[in-house]
Amino acid sequence: MCCSFPSSAPRRVARRRKRKAKWARGGKRLRGEPARVRRDRAPGGSTVNLSLWIAARYLRTRRQSGFISLLTGFSVGGVALGVTALFTVLAVMNGFENEIQSRIAGTDAHVVLLGETASGIERPEELVPRVAAVPGVLGVAAFTYVKAMVFREGLTEGLVVKGVDLRAERGVTTVGRNIT
Repeated sequence: MCCSFPSSAPRRVARRRKRKAKWARGGKRLRGEPARVRRDRAPGGSTVNLSLWIAARYLRTRRQSGFISLLTGFSVGGVALGVTALFTVLAVMNGFENEIQSRIAGTDAHVVLLGETASGIERPEELVPRVAAVPGVLGVAAFTYVKAMVFREGLTEGLVVKGVDLRAERGVTTVGRNIT
């Protein structure tokens, strides 16, 4: 008797098989009573439920080794931390981008009227009330551009100076509010 089983082993195996088959069929129940639902079966319907079922099935193993459980926990924690960091950075960058866009767009008027010649528009004091009367116009301000040169330590630079009326400019741009 080199390979014999103890007398109760075949009966144990048979009982296990019977229990598994009964459980798969829904187990003992009275007539008209719904069958029991196995916890390890995938729920039907939603894709989210299927994803959760797969994750739970992977994380809940029958024979859990302490080292593998620890590694699984670290892996899940690392992924969760990475996703949290990604969401945080995206939210901060989105707010920063909106703030930069509003500040840059606010430094100049949406519409600028320039004269045909270098001398600019003739009689701008007559044009300002006419433009302000157009429906939808929130503010009008006259300005002037002047070309200039700067000499410093032997270097020459050309630049353009924009002259504005500060009281009228407040209704057109946000420069006054952004400078502290």
